Amino acid sequence: MENTIVFRKGDESLILKERAEALAKPLDDNIVKGDIEILKFTLSNEIYAFETKYVKEVLVLNELVQLPFTPDFVKGIISVRGEIISVLDIKKFFNLQSGGITDLNRVIILRLNEMTFGVLADRILDVDNISSNDLHTTLLNSNSILEEYIIGVTSDRNIVLNGFKFLTENKIIVSDEL
Repeated sequence: MENTIVFRKGDESLILKERAEALAKPLDDNIVKGDIEILKFTLSNEIYAFETKYVKEVLVLNELVQLPFTPDFVKGIISVRGEIISVLDIKKFFNLQSGGITDLNRVIILRLNEMTFGVLADRILDVDNISSNDLHTTLLNSNSILEEYIIGVTSDRNIVLNGFKFLTENKIIVSDEL
């Protein structure tokens, strides 16, 4: 008799099978293979990063203007050399603990083609090079919203966010249409 596993609805084995299939998926095509240069920053006492190819610059947070009638994750707008840029608080987008704005906060300006916006960071750490082979596609604390926007997690538990996904995601783009 052949050793086969029967998956029944509600069976824990089905959950394990689904997890195995999710882990076996290849990385997205828009993610660079090989070495990746990342900008590391903190959010709610955890270390996150974006690939530097999507980072235009990092600024001190000055004169943030809040906008009414925008989603909670839109912190406001800033003027950068005459260009008006939206600033997103991805802690709110990911439902992470938020401690408010301090003097250490920075704005990471992300850009891809014509799309530009800022992401609020608690603190900027450094720029580092990692191998895409060292990225794991599982999170210890599974957050389905977060998993959709990550490339992977490094062995030292830095969460590398998918800049391409952020810059092309319709959930994040706020228009003036009613």
